[in-house]
Amino acid sequence: EPISTSSIFLSQRVLRRNIAALMLLFVTFTLLAGAKIIPLPAYLPGESAMILPVLESLPEGAPALLIFDYEPALAGELEVSAAPFVDRLIGYRHPHLTILSTSPTGAALAERFMSTTQSRHNYIRGQNYINLGYLPGGSAGILSFAENPHNAMPFEAAWNSAVAQGVNQFSDYAVIILLTDQSETARAWVEQTAARREGRPLLIVSSAQAAPMIQPYLLSGQVNGLVNGLYGGAAFEQATGFSSPVRSYWDAYNLSTLFVAMLIVIGGLWNFAAGVRARRQSLEEV
Repeated sequence: EPISTSSIFLSQRVLRRNIAALMLLFVTFTLLAGAKIIPLPAYLPGESAMILPVLESLPEGAPALLIFDYEPALAGELEVSAAPFVDRLIGYRHPHLTILSTSPTGAALAERFMSTTQSRHNYIRGQNYINLGYLPGGSAGILSFAENPHNAMPFEAAWNSAVAQGVNQFSDYAVIILLTDQSETARAWVEQTAARREGRPLLIVSSAQAAPMIQPYLLSGQVNGLVNGLYGGAAFEQATGFSSPVRSYWDAYNLSTLFVAMLIVIGGLWNFAAGVRARRQSLEEV
């Protein structure tokens, strides 16, 4: 008998589209409903709890380097993950921020982040922070900036502003904060700046997919604290009391994860039943 495969491929394609449509509808409904059923994490994870002593030890108005090294596709996750942490930093210590990025889109993402998630602090560009923009060269560019920030980014107007007063070398920053969606980027900043930080803390906010690859640097002491994806941002909001966009995503994130798990269980049971039925039919034919 001829074997027909077109109907099988067609049914699989239809199934995938139906599952995608169900997920989109479910997540959209949960977001629009604005439900707050699932509580935020009760405790900070160990890697995030390490950040609190660092923030408490910072002087008032200290210079801080804030690095935006993530792509627009993951801006949704990184923004809500970093918002509670940066909110606490600005709210308690009012640092003078220097913003930098090794991604061509990082400067624009930084301005979006400051004008949306941190709008209540009224940080004004040129008065409270400077945006140096794009740092080219990858790892070589990072090393060049660590060796001499002024030569690597020769913008005299920015360096002569009141925000950057006192910053002549990399170790003049009281804290370095990296927002990234790639473990390779975190590795570059850790390795290329280690000799120039002179003990200054390096804190990282990462996407959930990059965090496991950053953990070894945290355990070895080369990174002083880590906020891991949406869960880390939610835990930080609960611990600090600052409101942020993470609350509006938390229920949709958890309920959609539960929905996916249910689909996996249903699919497994369906395949099991189909296998049993196929075996019965083969036995009957014999």
